[in-house]
Amino acid sequence: PRLSPEDLDLVILPGMAFDTDGSRMGFGGGYYDRFIESLPESTPKVALIREAFVGPVPTEEHDRKADVLITENKIIETEEFKKKTDASKTKTFIASRGKWGMRLGLETIGLLLDKLGNPQRDLKYVHVAGTNGKGSVTTMLTKILVESGFKTGTYMSPALEFFNERIRIDEQPIPDPVLIQLADRVQAAGAELETEGEPKPTGFEIETAVALLYFKEAGCDICVFEVGLGGRLDATNIIPSPEAAVITSISLEHTEYLGDTCEKIAGEKAGIIKEDCSVVIYPQAQSVEQVIREAAQAAGAREVVTAVPEEIACINGSLFGQKLAYHSGSAADDTQEFVFDLRLAGAHQQLNCLTVLKTVGVLRNRGWNIPDDAVRRALATVRFPGRLELLSEEPVVLIDGAHNPNGIQSLANNIAQYLPDEKIDLYFGMLADKNIDLALDLLLPYAGRIFTLTPDSEEAVKAEEMAEKIRRKTKGTVPVVSLPDAETAVRGVELRTDANPV
Repeated sequence: PRLSPEDLDLVILPGMAFDTDGSRMGFGGGYYDRFIESLPESTPKVALIREAFVGPVPTEEHDRKADVLITENKIIETEEFKKKTDASKTKTFIASRGKWGMRLGLETIGLLLDKLGNPQRDLKYVHVAGTNGKGSVTTMLTKILVESGFKTGTYMSPALEFFNERIRIDEQPIPDPVLIQLADRVQAAGAELETEGEPKPTGFEIETAVALLYFKEAGCDICVFEVGLGGRLDATNIIPSPEAAVITSISLEHTEYLGDTCEKIAGEKAGIIKEDCSVVIYPQAQSVEQVIREAAQAAGAREVVTAVPEEIACINGSLFGQKLAYHSGSAADDTQEFVFDLRLAGAHQQLNCLTVLKTVGVLRNRGWNIPDDAVRRALATVRFPGRLELLSEEPVVLIDGAHNPNGIQSLANNIAQYLPDEKIDLYFGMLADKNIDLALDLLLPYAGRIFTLTPDSEEAVKAEEMAEKIRRKTKGTVPVVSLPDAETAVRGVELRTDANPV
């Protein structure tokens, strides 16, 4: 079979001569260089040569560089390749600490930050907790604050494509050289703790410390922090009282850590509420909202604002986005209807967006200048990759990272709304600790064919095992095929000539 660039672990580059920076005198009129440019950045590009020039060689504009030069006598790594390798080592170290274990509690992150000068004390925050919608709310708020002219730090998880996107300033991921430098400082501080007999920091605690150092030293005006797990004992809760504590949709998740009822989970999420902060609550069950309100009163919160579904209405919508109307005080004079475009599709995003607009309101009350025009620009252009994301129009290809019951239900509702009377091709993979049977119960009614995949995780259900499970569940009434990898799935979609959605 023909290999794609993503399949290659190493590439040997042709060329007439190379200098020690990796620059080359090429040949082939740019043909090889176009191929080299299509390779993932992480694929090492190696040149086998008799000797490397010390000085620069003449190059053409289209020429691309080698990462590593191998001569008869030595191996030369270019400076750019060394930087990439250093960044990879840093990310591997943090990931290894994540595999070492998870720990709920603020003691270790507090000790770690104390050694780093407590950068968290010099920043302003919006803190976002919840079961579903945290990422959407964090992303929309970030976009609005950036459009309003504030230097905005964002810390969220998990990463969708690469590690650096978890830590961003003004929507730009932390550069590798900065990540390496800050991670080295955090690692040194963590090593000191270990020599003093304290527990070694987990991967998430290291990431949180890196983010706080980065935002403080860059002089961010405000930071939007998404909780990792729960709230009360999550490492992000080391921050001081935020400008706003936002509680998004709450449902059952991580019950072994957070409790076996929505009310108990709400109590853990509400642990991010601190004295004098403003609280914004996504529309919840009355019993859940009551738990949050009681927590806010006990903490001495400044105000509690609840989003009411009737305050927002959909004028029209499609997979490309929706036009919405907000009926409660978003406009400057607090009386006009606020009509705007939201690039994110899905009925579930309407209530997430309503929660964002309520948060904008409390931030304005606290003195943050957030113009209506900035809100409109932000919501009309915001992107949230991997969440009901439209990858192709012909055929229609959607990708969604839903993994808990509420998220899967929202996905099923959106399929029913946007693709009525269609039978979709469902590409499906989940982790073993998720409610797979419920997910299948919700999605199988819409599936004409199913292709199973193995997610990139040690906890993933293998594709063939998932395929067998689905065959038993459907009693063979739906065709099921297991695929070896995501690349095979993508190539299959690319070869489609009919218009069935996927």
